[in-house]
Amino acid sequence: GDLIAGGHFTSAGNTNARYAARWNGSVWSTLGSGPQFPVFGFAEGQNGNLYFHNSNFTADLKYLIYSHDGQVHKFNLATRESTALTNSPGVNAHGAMPDRFHPNRVLYPKGKELWAVDVETKQAAKLATAPGNISQPSISHDGASAAVSFKSGEKSWEIGLIDLTTGTYKKVLEQGFQIGH
Repeated sequence: GDLIAGGHFTSAGNTNARYAARWNGSVWSTLGSGPQFPVFGFAEGQNGNLYFHNSNFTADLKYLIYSHDGQVHKFNLATRESTALTNSPGVNAHGAMPDRFHPNRVLYPKGKELWAVDVETKQAAKLATAPGNISQPSISHDGASAAVSFKSGEKSWEIGLIDLTTGTYKKVLEQGFQIGH
């Protein structure tokens, strides 16, 4: 089979390949239009689709975002200093997701709410409220929305989209098994 490589690069050999490339044993090639963010993990689904995992690094690669003591923290890669970005009850720090379209913004769930914090100023703002306690958001390919999921019943889970400009929540689907991160 072919080798699939991912990371923070823009070329493989003599091929322009942003963040992901395929090696067939002779030449490098692109993976379609490729992912829109550095890739740090892959998984192949049963249907043959290739899924990418983006990183916990901010889009400008200045900070690593991580969870500690139930709060969201940043680690400055240049100064090697750690700083708490949140300090409030109910933060789901494990669900924090750097926004690859806004280098200073990190999204995180807090119960039914989706919040954003600025990594430079530490100013936080509520973006939206969903019908249930949400898990880690996944930012859309164009940065316009975030997919979230939550347990909506004893044996059902819901996925919805949050418009990151208006804060509007829209139900997409509900299934009888857990979906999401």
